[in-house]
Amino acid sequence: MFLQMQLVVYGRENLDQLEMMVRDKFSPIVNNDTKAPFFPGTPFMAPHYTGQIVVYKPLSITPSVLIFWQTQPVQKWYRERIIRVLSILFNTETEGSLGLHVKAMGWATGSSFSVEEDADTFSLFSFNVDLTAKGCDNLVDVIASVYGYVAMLKDNIAKLGAIWSDVKELDTASFNHVELPSNVASFVSDMASLMRTVDKPVDFLSPPERYIRNISDFKEIVESFTPQNANILYANPNLASNITNKSVEFPLDCAALSTDNFTFDAFHHIEPYFSTPYSAYCASSKLQEPWTSAKGKDFMLPKLTKYLPTNLTVLPLPSDPPTEPQLIVHDNNFSVWWMQDPDFRLPNLILKCEAETNKLFDSVTHAALATLYDYYVDVAAYSVIQLGALGGYGVSLIPSFEGLYLQFTGYSDGQVFKNFMQDFLNGERMFWSQKKNQKIRFIVVWLM
Repeated sequence: MFLQMQLVVYGRENLDQLEMMVRDKFSPIVNNDTKAPFFPGTPFMAPHYTGQIVVYKPLSITPSVLIFWQTQPVQKWYRERIIRVLSILFNTETEGSLGLHVKAMGWATGSSFSVEEDADTFSLFSFNVDLTAKGCDNLVDVIASVYGYVAMLKDNIAKLGAIWSDVKELDTASFNHVELPSNVASFVSDMASLMRTVDKPVDFLSPPERYIRNISDFKEIVESFTPQNANILYANPNLASNITNKSVEFPLDCAALSTDNFTFDAFHHIEPYFSTPYSAYCASSKLQEPWTSAKGKDFMLPKLTKYLPTNLTVLPLPSDPPTEPQLIVHDNNFSVWWMQDPDFRLPNLILKCEAETNKLFDSVTHAALATLYDYYVDVAAYSVIQLGALGGYGVSLIPSFEGLYLQFTGYSDGQVFKNFMQDFLNGERMFWSQKKNQKIRFIVVWLM
């Protein structure tokens, strides 16, 4: 029997007390120096389950397309931060990003990039797009966009060094000013899981100075994202079940799969275990030629450090700190109150704006408009919100019975905080100015 144990202890006691507690409770457990089992091979070895296109009809699911690539294992490169950097590049929806593009085209309601890294001999990098009806009709363009974004990354491998440095700066700011965990049980559990992926605990618990910059490793992974190595899974419950051949042998041999009569709209087989209608094709170069036409000219790398805090000085408390907020600005239009937090001495700032009105929920119509207004504000400044989140800044708009609440949170770097707020408000104004000829503008009338 194999048992690998990770122990993480979190408490208010000092380090000596915690160590004594651990020795008392866990010293009877014998360390047999058992090595973790090694599982060779991969279920995605050629010619089986690699370079395939599978179209299937699930019972009930949002239409989606998933593209994934098998690469060599990246868990060993955790100090290179490959997963961290690529996740930011694929998941951050800013100008020139893949996620924002598929949304702007009306093809998707959302997208996500993920990595499976637990296997010994391989890793799986995948990008999933939740499709709209328009996205289903333009599926080839959706796939071509993914390939186009990957092409842009390959053309900008040299610039990934700057992106890596930006991520290190963002992580350093976060590491140096981490807040206490709100859920201790989840924090300890997550920490124990992470301990399994590092050679030494110091690699995770130490600051980002221990990161290793090695762009050749990034290049090796990104270069493996090719159309020929991609597996594409297209799920759509709305397709007709026109089965042309119910006999099928498993495992599928991609080399034997035909590309004749390729279509995203019909099924040729029944999956033998769950009776799911599906079709499978070989992702040949000839078949995917029109899908690789997007060269990535409209895609670009994000400016990750636009809202990177640098001045994180904590103001000293006065000898007699106030116990209530102090009124610092007051006129006929608005009032500003301010208070230092005497307990949590962190360089964080919360700015709450309250617009009082009794009209938000005085009718069903106004309640619906308040929710819709909240949605449109998020859309208006979506890129700003995404970049701000990387630097530790956030904004929320909350309609309530008392009025409209706008709250900004983040590090107390005054200039960066001001820039983030200003860009958010400018994005909102620009959005409404673009909508001035549409009927939607009446939403703001009763909120002023």
